[in-house]
Amino acid sequence: MFGTFRTLLAFAVVFHHVRVLVPFGNHAVGGFFILSGFLMTLVMQKSYGYSAGGMRNFAMNRALRLLPSYWGALALTLLCIAWIGPDAVRAYNPHMGIPDEVGTFLQNLLLFYLSPFPQDIAPRISPATWAISVEVFYYALIAFGLSRSRRITWLWFVLALAWHVGVVMLGLDKQYWYFNVFAGALPFSIGALIFHHRERLSRPLDDAALPLAVGLFAGFVGLAYGIRVARWHVNFDVALLGYYLNFALCAALVLCLSNIRRPAMKAADKWIGDFSYHTYVLHWIVATVWATQVFGVTAPNRSETSFWIAMLTVITCCGLSLLLTRFIDEPVERHRKRLRERAMPAGETAAARKIQAP
Repeated sequence: MFGTFRTLLAFAVVFHHVRVLVPFGNHAVGGFFILSGFLMTLVMQKSYGYSAGGMRNFAMNRALRLLPSYWGALALTLLCIAWIGPDAVRAYNPHMGIPDEVGTFLQNLLLFYLSPFPQDIAPRISPATWAISVEVFYYALIAFGLSRSRRITWLWFVLALAWHVGVVMLGLDKQYWYFNVFAGALPFSIGALIFHHRERLSRPLDDAALPLAVGLFAGFVGLAYGIRVARWHVNFDVALLGYYLNFALCAALVLCLSNIRRPAMKAADKWIGDFSYHTYVLHWIVATVWATQVFGVTAPNRSETSFWIAMLTVITCCGLSLLLTRFIDEPVERHRKRLRERAMPAGETAAARKIQAP
């Protein structure tokens, strides 16, 4: 059920950016990071291993998963920018546009921004890719063994927690508890800890995993709504509190989803999950086209129109995703599958061979 979860998180980001429900996107990114921490630790432990060859195959597989499809999305984005004009794009999102420096363009192309504050690298052709750059950073660290054992992972978690405690005590702003690369260490380490302790943590779940996951996701939505309302009635930084509460919700969700064993749902879950990445990297330009060319909206705002822009953006991104999946992802996936099989250690069990890297 990870695929469905990823796509719901991507839709949450859309509704956040179009200003239908502001806290949604921050919480969704935290959920993405926790899920990635779990999954990347899982595939390194079960599929690739920590040999030089295993790390190389992991890196190649990640590149094949992220880059070809992203380049297809970039081509569509550049066409849209040429159509509606860079000024309209910049007005809707000041961070969006075509870089005029070679170095910045290459960072956009490779999905890795050379700054501890990747959000500050601008313009970005696909603005939301700052978070993917954070993911790539931790993919590399996990491949080099940052979550190889429980002891190392606990040390990672403690250091990451210390960062956030320091940020809160010093009164630093969102740049440090959300956008900074090192801020991502906490949710990633939480995901890795779930992998290492999942057997013991999963014992009480049994058949309750699916209904519990549904209830937790309802709590995820309710938390975002609650923060929106609470902002009008309290004096402390309720957004920061909600961000950390969301880690607990998403961690419990990932644990529950890892325990759902329903083969009949696997194909549908993968199909739904395929919408996630494309929606995430395309939604800003798609929303810009709908807003500026159809609704005459020049910047995101909280209005009834915003809801319809968000809905049309989701639908359009799903349609474009089907095309990108058919013509880019499916051919590339065949090569990724060969890489996974080649990387599988000798004597690996049949069950482990069924693990698919997201």
